[in-house]
Amino acid sequence: MTSLAANGATVTPCQTFTQRLAQAQSGIVKSVGMWLMIDMSVSEYWMPAMTGALFMPLLIVAVIGLAQMPPPTPEEQAERMARPPMPAAARRAFLRDYGPGVGFLVLAYTFFTAIRDFRDNFSAEIWIDLGYAGVSSVFTASEAPIALVTLVILASLVFIRDNLRALIVIHVIVMLGAALIGLSTLAFQLGWLAPLPWMILSGLGLYLGYTPFNAMLFDRLVAATRRAGTAGFLIYVADATGYGASVVLTLLRNLPGVMLDWLHFFIWLAYAGAVLCLAMASISILYFRRKLGQPNR
Repeated sequence: MTSLAANGATVTPCQTFTQRLAQAQSGIVKSVGMWLMIDMSVSEYWMPAMTGALFMPLLIVAVIGLAQMPPPTPEEQAERMARPPMPAAARRAFLRDYGPGVGFLVLAYTFFTAIRDFRDNFSAEIWIDLGYAGVSSVFTASEAPIALVTLVILASLVFIRDNLRALIVIHVIVMLGAALIGLSTLAFQLGWLAPLPWMILSGLGLYLGYTPFNAMLFDRLVAATRRAGTAGFLIYVADATGYGASVVLTLLRNLPGVMLDWLHFFIWLAYAGAVLCLAMASISILYFRRKLGQPNR
């Protein structure tokens, strides 16, 4: 399924989703990087360049594949509305009419982004605290299942034609992702889950909550409102807020008075993020169901 892009050019939700899902593949990249340093004796200075060179053929194939995506059909344009760039007046009108719901979504995305960045940037330190120091395969073992399951679940949303119904389903997926983060972390602390299954399940919940926003949720939101415009400004606002929160979180973790190690800091971050994201997504789904009505049957 194709759509129209944030800048008025033609792109697809699949393209944006692919870009977002690619971030879940960082575990494979980390495994390759550690393998190069440990088994191939590549220095830490040359490791990034060597890793990039190994993945370059895959990048070329992926870019060629994305370039083959067809333009939107007339039927798809009718379903998703026209997608010209939104001028300032249209953006203000959109936020005036749907600002509270957008605010709840941006807050949820902010928390998801901060947790995702912390988990991704400091996964090596977390795995060391879990007793996996020097085990390069653990990054791939934990991240590959997450990418596969996330891809299957979110790709199935293309079969939902009604935009409001799809918006509600995406909210439910986000809420389930937040719940999975908290419940899997609790099970790990109670001794019901080993470290690897916990990292897989908590990571799955994180990416089920994080990945849909820019790729699908905002796109379906604009389509459900029947506004002529793009989700571009929503994406920019959410990304700026989310990555700003990620920087703040990293600074907080490195404050002199913070005594928690990387693992326990992530555990409490998972609890806080699960509760806050679940609350924000729950309020948002109630808001948009009231504001936009019921899905078409």
